[in-house]
Amino acid sequence: MDPDTMRHAHEVTRWSGQPAWSEYVFLWFITLVFGVRTGLSVWWGQWGSTAIHGAGMAVFVGLAVFFRRTTRYTVTQEAIYRTTGLLGQREDRLAMSEVKSVSVRLSRLDQLLGIGTVVVHREDGTSERLAGVSDPEVIQRKIEALLGPARRS
Repeated sequence: MDPDTMRHAHEVTRWSGQPAWSEYVFLWFITLVFGVRTGLSVWWGQWGSTAIHGAGMAVFVGLAVFFRRTTRYTVTQEAIYRTTGLLGQREDRLAMSEVKSVSVRLSRLDQLLGIGTVVVHREDGTSERLAGVSDPEVIQRKIEALLGPARRS
């Protein structure tokens, strides 16, 4: 059974997800650089450099997998949850009653990659972010539907 389902068994999940793989484009770029260096090292017969650059590739791919696997967002009727961490998981909860409005932030790179950040504005003026999610407008509409007409952006 999904850990989110067990943790929030009394709540109906409206959306649950993780940051998109493209959220970690900077790590993929560094991995690509290491990959090119690895290929060149093989071509030139420099086996020590090949091992070092290959290890660099593995580290950055591992970081992308780690960051993605240790972040999870869940939207229920009662709250928005952000769970982070591997062993010592931390869960941040934002009750729907504290939400003032929801917006989407898209950079040019986000638009190119098809991702965005959903910004949830609180009544007290602070905000929470659901970063790097696919289809941020869909998530925004799902949260707004739970807020009711008086608090929609």
